[in-house]
Amino acid sequence: MTAANRIPLIGIVCTVLCTPAMMADSLMTVTCAIQPKNMVYNGTSCSFTGFETSLGTLENATLQITGLNGTGYAEQYNYGGGAVGFTDLVATISLTAAGPDGAQSTATAVSGSCAGSVPAQGNTSCTPSSLSGADGVVADAFTLSDYEAMSGPFSIRVTATYSASGTIAGPGSLTFVGAGSIGLTINVTYYYDAVAPEPATPILCGGLLSILAAFLGKRRWPRIARQAFRPLAR
Repeated sequence: MTAANRIPLIGIVCTVLCTPAMMADSLMTVTCAIQPKNMVYNGTSCSFTGFETSLGTLENATLQITGLNGTGYAEQYNYGGGAVGFTDLVATISLTAAGPDGAQSTATAVSGSCAGSVPAQGNTSCTPSSLSGADGVVADAFTLSDYEAMSGPFSIRVTATYSASGTIAGPGSLTFVGAGSIGLTINVTYYYDAVAPEPATPILCGGLLSILAAFLGKRRWPRIARQAFRPLAR
């Protein structure tokens, strides 16, 4: 294949390669961080700006809890007349983030375990430990219109439940309670088909590259460029 025939072919290949990149689907993630809060957590919320439909057509939206952080511990109460021992005691904190359409992401964090004894008619606490947990589940939106700008800003509400469990050593009974504070980040991701570029854009892309190829000439191409395009001549 001559140099004169190869240049237009290079332009065609570049046009084909440029077009999918400019027409690809897009995604955008917005976040809201909540600093560690104490046990009273119900009703905490983050406000998000709805997806701007001028960017394209919203195909899906997801929400997810990430970045769990804070401290947790268990408390023990003994209402009986004698000391009671315990082992393997842990506190569990479960958080749920609910979107405007009811979609939910839930994440759980567990404290380190402890053991000890609670005196009669007394209470004790385990040493606070760092809390971290796996990211929450990725929840798909049920109603996309609730996440679009036409509906205005929307809120994601976070609630938490605290619990504790362990093994009682010996006779008697104890009440275990979870406690602590925890923070998190809420991620909302928009998946959308971007607005298509002007039809001339990929043509211009290939045309400019063809002009560049013609300007440089075959002899001035770097060796690696000639090797890359050599299979096209076969």
